[in-house]
Amino acid sequence: MPRQIIDTESSRPRYVRRIVWTGVTAFLVVALLAIAFALHFPGK
Repeated sequence: MPRQIIDTESSRPRYVRRIVWTGVTAFLVVALLAIAFALHFPGK
């Protein structure tokens, strides 16, 4: 029996989950950069 290439049952949740993880990761990176910038330049 040939293997199904595209899993139509789980492709959409996996796609949404990947978008959520990308957003969360991008937000954490931006937040860490903002904190590092604020700590590096405390006077401004």
